[in-house]
Amino acid sequence: MCQKKICWHAAPGGDDLQGYDLRVCNCPPFMREWEAKGMKTAWFSPSHDPIMSDFARNDDRPIDISFAGTYSAAHVARNRLLETIAEAFTERRVEFRLVYPKWKRMPFDGILGKLPLPIYYLPKPLRRVSKGPLFGRPSYELFSRSKIVINAHGEITRGYRGNMRCFEAIGCGACMVSDAGEYSRGLMPGIHFETFKDEAEAISKIEMILRHWEEKREMGRKGSEHLKATLSKSWQWDLFQQLASLQ
Repeated sequence: MCQKKICWHAAPGGDDLQGYDLRVCNCPPFMREWEAKGMKTAWFSPSHDPIMSDFARNDDRPIDISFAGTYSAAHVARNRLLETIAEAFTERRVEFRLVYPKWKRMPFDGILGKLPLPIYYLPKPLRRVSKGPLFGRPSYELFSRSKIVINAHGEITRGYRGNMRCFEAIGCGACMVSDAGEYSRGLMPGIHFETFKDEAEAISKIEMILRHWEEKREMGRKGSEHLKATLSKSWQWDLFQQLASLQ
């Protein structure tokens, strides 16, 4: 039986992927970069996890705004956005679940640069609203109890949108507020989720959703149903089998 090595890699670079027969992801800029190096690529996407339907039905959403992800030097714009939200919504229930180093490092090269500074990595506004990181089903639980889930892609995606948080937040029925850009598979801003171009617009969109939550709750339902209908597990499996059969 002929074996084929296929990898998922959703990041730039990837020179160490030369040994794979096919490299897949849902970010065309990364794919074009690999193709320029002579690698064979194909578009592939995350799908709707069937268990998300159970979470999406939850109407008890006491958390006004949530986020789960990385806070690091590689996410400058996202860091600033999270800080702005934490400062702007002190009267709301905000819950961030962040992955981050505990301490900052000395600003030097060599051994000195590896020494920790006695300064918290997170600024004070974020320390007030942040708890330990969540992954997998616990993150579904968080999003299913949230009215709004914040999403912001790193700078590396070059305007293309579609990280895993899109699927988790929308799939669990939350009203996602995400950065503007190119979304795929029929995900429509203003219908399935809201987008923003800068921090001021993000704050404005959040305020609008919270003021009109009973109306905007339907957006979360529509987004969840759209993912379920267009990006199902069966669709994903059929696509994978097609990719595996390519010569």
